[in-house]
Amino acid sequence: MEERLRGVFSVPSTAVVVAVTGLSDLIAYDQGAYLLVSFRRGLIEPLPPQTWEEFLPGAVRPPGGGTAWGLGFLAYLPFPVINVLAALLGVGICFLMAKQPVTSATVRSQARSSLNWHLTLTLFTLVLPPVLGVLSWIIADAAGQPDSGSIGAMIGLISFYVFSLVGGICHLVLCIRGLIFAGRAEVYRPVLAIPFLRER
Repeated sequence: MEERLRGVFSVPSTAVVVAVTGLSDLIAYDQGAYLLVSFRRGLIEPLPPQTWEEFLPGAVRPPGGGTAWGLGFLAYLPFPVINVLAALLGVGICFLMAKQPVTSATVRSQARSSLNWHLTLTLFTLVLPPVLGVLSWIIADAAGQPDSGSIGAMIGLISFYVFSLVGGICHLVLCIRGLIFAGRAEVYRPVLAIPFLRER
């Protein structure tokens, strides 16, 4: 493309022509952006996403890794505990599939970020409440409380419901934000997620 337009237009060497309009204008793709090369007006201008879809109704956006965040909605299945594990399993499989060489760096980073959040969610909703219950039982037993087992079970149950409620609200917000970022082909890294898996 650069050779044909040399002396006429100054276009990036990495640009690839993907379509020609009925008025002989070119639509080129370059590093995540679509450019309109207009010979009639003698200019090159970027096309906003909502505009290039009008020129290319059958075009597919570059993958942004939204699947990793979309699978997070499995956590809202009406099956306690199983729903969180199902979401974690789905995102884990997505992360393993994203490690293939043909997958873009954006999709890999998106899957890693989503898995970090899902591991954090699982830790706070399924692991921490039983630990708090056992600790409460040990402390109550050491203090000589006669119903130490009941106290531990009550603390564990209350913390499970509290963490599930707070975690469910945070999870909904973060999954929606992850999908929005993925739609822009940007990696979303929530600050609430513990970085179990780090970028290499």
